[in-house]
Amino acid sequence: MAVVAALLLPTPLPQDRRSRGRPSRDFRPSDGRGIASILESMDRQLIHAGSAPSISHAAPAVAGRYHLIEEIGRGGTATVWRARDASSGRMVAVKALDHRSVHDPCSGRRLRDEAGTTAGLRHPCIIQVLDCGDSEIDGIVTPYIVMELVPGMSLQQHLGGERPTPGFAMRVGAAAASALAWAHAAGLAHRDVKPANIMVAPDCVRVIDFGIAARIGSTGGDEQPYEVVGTPAYLAPERLLGDVVGSACDLYALGLVMYRMLTGRSPWAAGTTAQIVAAHLYADPEPLPYVAGVPESVASLCRRCLSKKPEDRPSAAEAAAVLALGAEMSVRGDEPHAPYAPQLSPSRDATTGLHSPFGRTVVHGSRSIPASAGHLGRAQG
Repeated sequence: MAVVAALLLPTPLPQDRRSRGRPSRDFRPSDGRGIASILESMDRQLIHAGSAPSISHAAPAVAGRYHLIEEIGRGGTATVWRARDASSGRMVAVKALDHRSVHDPCSGRRLRDEAGTTAGLRHPCIIQVLDCGDSEIDGIVTPYIVMELVPGMSLQQHLGGERPTPGFAMRVGAAAASALAWAHAAGLAHRDVKPANIMVAPDCVRVIDFGIAARIGSTGGDEQPYEVVGTPAYLAPERLLGDVVGSACDLYALGLVMYRMLTGRSPWAAGTTAQIVAAHLYADPEPLPYVAGVPESVASLCRRCLSKKPEDRPSAAEAAAVLALGAEMSVRGDEPHAPYAPQLSPSRDATTGLHSPFGRTVVHGSRSIPASAGHLGRAQG
């Protein structure tokens, strides 16, 4: 018997009308100065990520209560630690800026914005923020965020082993799309959807790291001209061109995540940052090959997600519904900001005997989202 779970989505479906202020560009080659500046910006981010000093393991408790135990992740400006909350005894995740980034006002602002943004998105597939503030660490006043500790691995770690089954890929994709639909309904684009930012536990999936999220319809965060913040392999063409922020950039990245889960590779043969940027802008992705167990509706969805033009991509709500139906999950919804009380019921994958990565039933309100893709909105911008 197949796993059946209910997926939480916002109602009414987001139409993202705020992102329609500018027409989509034709994807012609940009001037050389622009492309060169984008590549230089990305190179600086990679150098920064590889050399930033981290917090000392012997540092005292953050804010006097969060005792750091071990490093569990590191990004371009911050490190994530497994920690114990002395007040409750609970294990948590503490994200704190690296020492060099502490003196960068932009990095501190982004971390504080991440705390506020994530705390305002109450959804079972979005990481929960428990606390935030500034604390002296190794003698330096450092911004930090405290989050729930997800007892699992990132999708990136999962992809380092055997290729996921189609059922696993569709369930994880449906959960991630559900979280993105919730964020989009609240007017936010994540802008850094990638396997490393999707946590997979035995009974849940969480989208994490809203550090560079931006308001839909805005011109972005605090980037400078020709500066692109994000992960090159998952950047939508319009992000490289500096267009206004739209929810569709998250669908492009989700399509790449799905393609990698289903095939084990990228849709382009690109090895360098320059080749990746050129592929996003000019090269058509290799069509998703036939994968046993993947419905045509899911294959079509992946193709549409990878469209060069944002208006040709589906909405996150449609993606969640299509992937959920492909994985034989049901879909329920309610208002994006209404309080919810998810009811969890562990399920087992009938094909593998393992716990489903989204083996939970989420009941929210009494209204259901129509399962037909024809009733679902499209991302604009």
